[in-house]
Amino acid sequence: MKAGKSNYCPLCFNDTLTIKEQGKVDIYINSKHRDTGRFLFNLDNQDSDDLQEILREKLKDFFKWYGSFNNKEIITKIDIVSTDFICESGCIIPSDFKPSIIDVLVPQEEYNEMVRSLAKQFEIKLEI
Repeated sequence: MKAGKSNYCPLCFNDTLTIKEQGKVDIYINSKHRDTGRFLFNLDNQDSDDLQEILREKLKDFFKWYGSFNNKEIITKIDIVSTDFICESGCIIPSDFKPSIIDVLVPQEEYNEMVRSLAKQFEIKLEI
């Protein structure tokens, strides 16, 4: 599978940052991260549909867990990120730089629908 759009490199500021063929994705919701909120990807063996299904299951797991709380905060921020990006210009990317994989591995429209649907299913308020 070929990844989607490129991102801007934080060092050279060119549109040369692309995702590696293999890596890890982390999910943070309201800046909270669960151990189950990560998954591995391999673009040689997975296509966008595969990655969307994995992301949906990971988000569903979080929303189901969070939906069981009595006093839930409104979800205001969801970050789906990876440190597995490289700059085609050879820049050394800082390890704390975590760009979003939305519109890189998973289309924005699919992601939006996924989040809205899960929030409704588990009665969680969103203000994103």
